Amino acid sequence: MKILSLMSVLSVLMLVSCTHTYERPENYQNPLVQIDTEVGSMTFELYEDKVPNAVSHFISLVESDFYKSMIFHGIVSDALIQGGCPNTRPNATGTMGQGNAGYFIAEEIHPDLTHNQPGILSLARSHNPNSTSSQFVIMLEKMPVMDGNHTVIGKIIEGQKVLEILGDSGTAKGQIKQEIEFNIKLIRKNDIDYQFEKI
Repeated sequence: MKILSLMSVLSVLMLVSCTHTYERPENYQNPLVQIDTEVGSMTFELYEDKVPNAVSHFISLVESDFYKSMIFHGIVSDALIQGGCPNTRPNATGTMGQGNAGYFIAEEIHPDLTHNQPGILSLARSHNPNSTSSQFVIMLEKMPVMDGNHTVIGKIIEGQKVLEILGDSGTAKGQIKQEIEFNIKLIRKNDIDYQFEKI
């Protein structure tokens, strides 16, 4: 399966919605995750109340240490940063950019969540609907062509300078000038059972 590329970002893909029942807990707060890199850290808030299935999936991967010792495998300097492929870990044998979590979830599109600014965190997918898994993208610029096709799960709230540095580590064609390792850890979540629906 070919995972998100610049070509797929510029393609108009089919909208697939996910129907996940969610009861907003008392004292709700947007969950927070931190992406630690060798050039600094970024904090993202997650829109659990708007895209609960996708956020539960992402939090489950974070809590299982899935996003440990990976590198950003695609950096399009004027568009986006891509990570989340397990084939980027040390000693991995698979093709970089083609790995996933071993399962998929349906796209979960919310009309209020768009790729309208730098720092938006969105889940990557291939040209095929229902191919969302572990890979994600972070916007360096607004990219409305992705709206309705990719699931927005959050946005940056701290570390914008780090995001700029990461953007400078790639080329306009998505090549990596400098490999940057990252880890993701959970900072805050709600007191709920983070179950989610797989395809």
